[in-house]
Amino acid sequence: MRHNSKTRTGPLAFVLALVLTLAPGCSAASSLFAGEADARVLFIGNSHTHVNDVPGMVVELADANGMTVEVDMVAPGGWTLSQHAADGNLREMIATGDYDIVVLQEQSEKPAHHADFQRDTAPSAEALARMAQTHGAEVVFYQTWGREQGSLYTGHNSYDAMQSALTFAYDTMAFDNDAEVAPVGETWRYVRQVAPHIELFSADGNHASPHGSYLAAIVLTEAITDVELTEAPGLGAVDETTAGYLLTYSDGAPA
Repeated sequence: MRHNSKTRTGPLAFVLALVLTLAPGCSAASSLFAGEADARVLFIGNSHTHVNDVPGMVVELADANGMTVEVDMVAPGGWTLSQHAADGNLREMIATGDYDIVVLQEQSEKPAHHADFQRDTAPSAEALARMAQTHGAEVVFYQTWGREQGSLYTGHNSYDAMQSALTFAYDTMAFDNDAEVAPVGETWRYVRQVAPHIELFSADGNHASPHGSYLAAIVLTEAITDVELTEAPGLGAVDETTAGYLLTYSDGAPA
């Protein structure tokens, strides 16, 4: 499978059809294979997950490629994994939601800040991953992207330096927790090099543009379904031509 930190041998490698339910921003679709196994996905994160409705894009991309995905999202703006790990409502949701996949996305700077990573991010990631795995879910870490100008807080004065720190942190979390990493940030880095005319950042230099979110959704969909996508429909502000380019460029990103 593309984009893995480890090879997954769990049930999603064999899922051919999934059943769709609605999350905020998602549209209804019917199951292509009625009676087949469901795959339920819980996205845990913050604005890098909810801006442009990345989970909804995952649903649409899966559907366009002959699959459907059921998603739920818990992603208040600015939240950290530490806040999520302390949230009793989320713990109950994981315990009772019968999820096949839990996607974890940390606040955009904390993994790249060494002290924050050691003190807060790594233990919270472990707690959430263990919680998900205890209840039968596989874990995918959603690797985010460096800020366009780097971050004074994390001590990185460029996008590339911050991205390298984020990549190391997410790879570490995935390895330490027997999980997978969806390398969204590294795919962003590659596409910014080969297709700089496609703006992935929004005006704030931190959040994603619709194109950046679409690219994130491509990487996440492939990580969740274990299927290399071949179809990329136009969605919202992302026209079909640009969507096709993003899919093609993502195929060339280093694994």
